[in-house]
Amino acid sequence: MKTILHSNDIECKGCTDSIEKALLELGGVSSVLGNPETKMVTVEHDDLMSIDELLIRMEEAGFESKVVP
Repeated sequence: MKTILHSNDIECKGCTDSIEKALLELGGVSSVLGNPETKMVTVEHDDLMSIDELLIRMEEAGFESKVVP
């Protein structure tokens, strides 16, 4: 399953590196690709992973985010 998240708090490559590390620590996440220019993060994960888990981990990493429909 693919989920795209947007966060206005993403400002640089260091931000996306931090997000990638935080999300990859979650069981069920297979890949994370952040783009500081678009302020978006694409997350590939299994179907059992809830979107809320992704959003909570983003917030714990310091990045308030929302799901891009």
